Amino acid sequence: MATQTNFTHQPTQAQDELFESFSTQHWGARFHEDDASQDFFDFPDLIAELVVDDVLVAGLVVFFRQLEYRGQTYSFAGIGGVVTHQDYRHHGYATQLLRDTLHEISTRCDFALLCTDIPRLGPLYGGVGFVPLGRPYYFLDKNDVKKPEPSGMIAPLSSPDAVKLILSTPDELFVGTSNF
Repeated sequence: MATQTNFTHQPTQAQDELFESFSTQHWGARFHEDDASQDFFDFPDLIAELVVDDVLVAGLVVFFRQLEYRGQTYSFAGIGGVVTHQDYRHHGYATQLLRDTLHEISTRCDFALLCTDIPRLGPLYGGVGFVPLGRPYYFLDKNDVKKPEPSGMIAPLSSPDAVKLILSTPDELFVGTSNF
């Protein structure tokens, strides 16, 4: 079985639309809330796709951002849109894709951040190094309204000390425009 993870840096609109099509087909509509397009609208900097025997089985998107925190600037990766083909779930493909992606971005970012249903999917993300943030992070929606995201998880990449600092201090985490 030939397995390969492909990374598309700076994807085109057409490549993003192909990923969205795969996502919608195997995950359902990406956003189930009425106002989700207000919260999730940034264009990804990276698309990661896991291919097994020429079949796309899993994918995700990455948004590279900067975080100002306690007088320091950190680079981080917002991970979103993690999806696995319905016929290939529970075989470890999402875990492999996440590990490959974290390795790919590890020298570029201090840490990775994502939002998820922690009770349901926390074990998947925990298995690759994510831990619950323990408090909301904040972003601006399309109308420049500051919104909280209460279900964040964080993983160290090139700077474990940054993650320790963030987890051990109560300061607000503002991640910029759009959730991921």
